[in-house]
Amino acid sequence: MKPTPTFVTIDEIRLHGFDPRKRSAIGDAVARELMRLFTVQSVPLRARDVARADGGSFAAGRNAAASTVGAGIAASVHREVRTKC
Repeated sequence: MKPTPTFVTIDEIRLHGFDPRKRSAIGDAVARELMRLFTVQSVPLRARDVARADGGSFAAGRNAAASTVGAGIAASVHREVRTKC
Protein backbone atom coordinates (compact mmCIF):
# COMPACT_ATOMS: atom_id res chain seq x y z
CA MET A 1 0.00 0.00 0.00
CA LYS A 2 1.40 3.36 -1.02
CA PRO A 3 1.71 5.84 1.88
CA THR A 4 -0.47 8.95 1.72
CA PRO A 5 1.59 12.14 1.53
CA THR A 6 1.38 14.58 4.41
CA PHE A 7 1.57 18.31 3.74
CA VAL A 8 2.55 20.75 6.44
CA THR A 9 2.29 24.52 6.06
CA ILE A 10 4.13 26.65 8.56
CA ASP A 11 2.72 30.16 8.64
CA GLU A 12 4.66 31.49 11.57
CA ILE A 13 7.32 30.52 14.06
CA ARG A 14 7.82 32.93 16.93
CA LEU A 15 11.31 33.00 18.35
CA HIS A 16 12.19 35.02 21.41
CA GLY A 17 15.73 35.50 22.65
CA PHE A 18 17.50 34.05 19.59
CA ASP A 19 19.92 35.77 17.26
CA PRO A 20 17.82 37.08 14.32
CA ARG A 21 20.61 36.01 11.97
CA LYS A 22 19.79 32.38 12.82
CA ARG A 23 16.14 32.63 11.66
CA SER A 24 16.65 30.94 8.29
CA ALA A 25 18.85 28.20 9.74
CA ILE A 26 16.30 27.51 12.49
CA GLY A 27 13.43 27.44 9.97
CA ASP A 28 15.36 25.01 7.76
CA ALA A 29 16.09 22.81 10.77
CA VAL A 30 12.40 22.78 11.73
CA ALA A 31 11.41 21.70 8.22
CA ARG A 32 14.03 18.92 8.09
CA GLU A 33 13.11 17.56 11.50
CA LEU A 34 9.35 17.68 10.85
CA MET A 35 9.91 15.73 7.64
CA ARG A 36 11.91 13.16 9.55
CA LEU A 37 9.39 12.89 12.40
CA PHE A 38 6.36 12.55 10.15
CA THR A 39 8.23 9.90 8.14
CA VAL A 40 9.27 7.71 11.07
CA GLN A 41 6.27 8.41 13.32
CA SER A 42 3.30 8.90 11.02
CA VAL A 43 0.10 10.32 12.40
CA PRO A 44 -3.43 8.93 12.01
CA LEU A 45 -5.40 10.18 9.01
CA ARG A 46 -7.67 12.29 11.20
CA ALA A 47 -4.63 14.30 12.32
CA ARG A 48 -3.98 15.36 8.75
CA ASP A 49 -6.76 17.93 9.03
CA VAL A 50 -5.34 19.74 12.06
CA ALA A 51 -5.85 23.41 11.27
CA ARG A 52 -3.49 24.80 13.89
CA ALA A 53 -0.85 23.41 16.18
CA ASP A 54 0.71 25.40 18.96
CA GLY A 55 4.06 23.88 19.75
CA GLY A 56 4.21 25.77 23.03
CA SER A 57 7.59 26.64 24.40
CA PHE A 58 10.76 24.88 25.41
CA ALA A 59 14.05 25.85 26.98
CA ALA A 60 17.14 26.22 24.85
CA GLY A 61 20.34 28.01 25.67
CA ARG A 62 20.89 31.42 24.15
CA ASN A 63 23.80 30.05 22.12
CA ALA A 64 22.10 26.78 21.14
CA ALA A 65 22.79 25.59 17.61
CA ALA A 66 20.07 26.25 15.03
CA SER A 67 19.72 22.49 14.51
CA THR A 68 19.03 22.00 18.23
CA VAL A 69 16.44 24.77 18.34
CA GLY A 70 14.79 23.55 15.13
CA ALA A 71 14.61 19.98 16.43
CA GLY A 72 13.00 21.20 19.65
CA ILE A 73 10.38 23.22 17.78
CA ALA A 74 9.63 20.33 15.42
CA ALA A 75 9.28 17.85 18.28
CA SER A 76 6.85 20.19 20.06
CA VAL A 77 4.72 20.67 16.93
CA HIS A 78 4.74 16.95 16.10
CA ARG A 79 3.70 16.08 19.66
CA GLU A 80 0.87 18.65 19.50
CA VAL A 81 -0.44 17.23 16.21
CA ARG A 82 -0.36 13.69 17.59
CA THR A 83 -2.31 14.73 20.72
CA LYS A 84 -5.06 16.32 18.60
CA CYS A 85 -5.91 12.89 17.17
